[in-house]
Amino acid sequence: MDLSFDDEPKMSREAMKDEALERMELLGLPPYAKAAFKVDDYLTLSDVTDKVCQSRVDGVPEEIKKLIRAHEEKFGALIFHVIHTIGLYEETETYDCLSVSPYESDWDYERDLMEDRGDMWSMSYSINVNVPDCSDSGSIKIENHSGVFKRVV
Repeated sequence: MDLSFDDEPKMSREAMKDEALERMELLGLPPYAKAAFKVDDYLTLSDVTDKVCQSRVDGVPEEIKKLIRAHEEKFGALIFHVIHTIGLYEETETYDCLSVSPYESDWDYERDLMEDRGDMWSMSYSINVNVPDCSDSGSIKIENHSGVFKRVV
């Protein structure tokens, strides 16, 4: 039986997907990203490296997709966008996977993080490519650059 600490049932994937689409709108993800996720479950990748600042549909590498699916299966979360960052901390390479909790009681808090009051935050599963054991979940600060997202903290 899938229950949280307070016996709250997990939401269906369909309900979580609807919530993810609302968050994509709230964050200002481009229409093509929302359409690709809605129709085909494609993840859009915001690629922010030294020489690249672009967003592309289904640009997430296969090995990262496998880690994302394993995380979703283990924790019940739904990933809806991925931010690729190199060099935020030293030479660390991360794939920050914006996520929706499987528990509806978390959604107001998670949405509130995203409301832009000068700072925009999101819940994320952060995959550390250099030190996989340091991959973890938590909130990250992000910036929207015309539909391409960058992790700043």
